[in-house]
Amino acid sequence: MSCKYLFVFIIWGNILLAYSDEPVKLDKETINLDENGYESLSKLFNIMQIVREKYIDKDKTTYDKLIKGALKGMLSELDQYSIYEDEKSLTKTIEQTSGVFGGLGIIVSTAKGSLEIKSVLKDTPAFVAKVKPGDIIIEIEGKRTSKMSIYESTSILKGKVGTKVSFKVFRAIDDTTKEFTIERAVIKVSPIKGVKLLKNKIAYLRITQFSKPTSQKLNLALKNFRKEGAKGLVIDLRNNPGGLLVQAIKSCSLFLEEGSLIVSTEGRMDTDKASYFSNASDKYLDIPIVVLINSNSASASEIMAGCLKDSKRAIIIGETSYGKGVVQSFLRVSNKSAIRFTTSEYFTPSHKTINEEGVSPNIEVVIVPEDNNYKIAYQMVEYPGVVLPDIEDAVRDIQLERAIDVLTGISLFSQKND
Repeated sequence: MSCKYLFVFIIWGNILLAYSDEPVKLDKETINLDENGYESLSKLFNIMQIVREKYIDKDKTTYDKLIKGALKGMLSELDQYSIYEDEKSLTKTIEQTSGVFGGLGIIVSTAKGSLEIKSVLKDTPAFVAKVKPGDIIIEIEGKRTSKMSIYESTSILKGKVGTKVSFKVFRAIDDTTKEFTIERAVIKVSPIKGVKLLKNKIAYLRITQFSKPTSQKLNLALKNFRKEGAKGLVIDLRNNPGGLLVQAIKSCSLFLEEGSLIVSTEGRMDTDKASYFSNASDKYLDIPIVVLINSNSASASEIMAGCLKDSKRAIIIGETSYGKGVVQSFLRVSNKSAIRFTTSEYFTPSHKTINEEGVSPNIEVVIVPEDNNYKIAYQMVEYPGVVLPDIEDAVRDIQLERAIDVLTGISLFSQKND
């Protein structure tokens, strides 16, 4: 799978990181090279020496630069998430994981080979500047994004709060290019949006990300729905890029008996194998649930959708999810560099892999043409839970409409049999 996408305001929110702050120390006894290993390393060093002697620009052929390039290439060959971080990149990672950074409020993707804005979060700097879903970022600070990885591009977009970043976009919907200079800000987004009771007492809420308060706010919304006599629940996970594994587990626990399997991980080492179960919490075991997903539902949102589907606790409607289900280790290899590489992957309760496969819906509802996805992404922010907003150029949200119809039917059938 070649596509990737990340928050521009949250660092690696949709990959679980096993973090080590101590540089890795390799003893001779730990390095066991067979004949092929020595042969390959010999080839590497021979080519390095030839390049150092003959390449036109001597300044680019220091051992440090060539080794860095080799490490970047080696890790990028493993999978799309494994990377080498040099001093500059590592410094930003440390700042960002400490929360000392600012962003724009956009979610970007390279699913189509270009840096595309998939969603713009309400009341963020990008939203105020009228950046739109579907915009293709072609330049950042004068540098072409076609020559950048997604990690490089998002690293440039993020920065200190109060500083500005300039970028240029191509807007396909009207065949224009637009330039923006936006001041970075701390992006605070409530993980639960659009909480409301729809017609026929069908409850609706949207989980935008799995951050620290997600399960707590979800529980609060569910308590209120129970008081209001909700007959069914729509959980909208569309365009949710994931977040914290523990929050996905706590959120699923609200709908499952204690001790139910939620997700498991498996890797090459025995230490990479783990199973996560429903914990003790408030429970909402009887309310019928529909979960909405699309191709931008990733990581923790896929864990939740896959768990509730396999447990037959929810009907999944929409499109197959993104397929990002990996656990990564983050290791310091020196005081100034680190590596990030995949060590295990997630499996749903029925032992179906999430990575590169995604979660398939029980009822597939595809939105076409593609432009309608961008319009619905905007409507989800401005008019959550509304099938067809009373605005110009509104698009009927057929996925949400199907979810409401299914839950209404279940409610009516239940009443008939009471």
